[in-house]
Amino acid sequence: MWSAEVEDLGELISIVLEVSSRYVGLVVKSRGRRPSREYLAIVVVKEGVKWSLRFAEEELSYRLFGERVDHSVIHYWEARLREAGVLEAILEEIGRIVESKLSYRYSVLDWTEVPTWSKGSVMLHVTARISEDTVYPVGAYVSYGGESVAEEVLNALPPGRRLLMMDGYYDAEDAIGIAFERGYIPLVKPNTRRDRGYYRRKSRKVFGVLADNYRYRPRGESTFGSIINEFGDRIKTRRYDTTATRIIARLIAHAAKILIRIRKVITEFLDTLL
Repeated sequence: MWSAEVEDLGELISIVLEVSSRYVGLVVKSRGRRPSREYLAIVVVKEGVKWSLRFAEEELSYRLFGERVDHSVIHYWEARLREAGVLEAILEEIGRIVESKLSYRYSVLDWTEVPTWSKGSVMLHVTARISEDTVYPVGAYVSYGGESVAEEVLNALPPGRRLLMMDGYYDAEDAIGIAFERGYIPLVKPNTRRDRGYYRRKSRKVFGVLADNYRYRPRGESTFGSIINEFGDRIKTRRYDTTATRIIARLIAHAAKILIRIRKVITEFLDTLL
């Protein structure tokens, strides 16, 4: 169980600052006294330790900066970061770091609905890697309606290899084509009412040979379960941009915590050799 002890909180902040420094300054120019990556750290860590905007203002900003950052400024950055699309890039980078230490057997692209306070919901699309011992997210996208399936896949799926098990929702010609082009062997549960397209026919052949492997797809759903168990099943927001930011921020925090645990295991193992 994660705790917000000073040591753990410090490691989470350190990882977010380390990874975000490679992206944020190039994409989002700061509008304030602090570098934009530091505002991003507040946004992500706030979600990671389940603090409100007010508590982030009163506690987290002091831990990070040694001074108070008004909650309205933090809220401004929640919307701004969504516009820049930088959070998704940071999640992918942390995923690559975890992947370099764990590798993976196959990937899963799946989706779930996330309720909001506006009595509506958004769709969360997540690409997860499945290794021998754990499941970790490497890509995500939040859609609100109006996007095509191909656009959702384009934004949620980073390059990879090996099998990619895709929910039947993604049985669309362009979406399957993106999966092939990004290096995967897509295993998509066929929709019997859809059969046109080169990539769809190609994926049908794959499914015909490897259909037995599809039963392992539910392991990828554990990412959704982990996020819901840790943070709850509803986002306390009304605006789409803020909703999307908080969802991706939670995934970043989740992936960072996996990385922290990996580093601790490696450190403990190395200590036994000394």
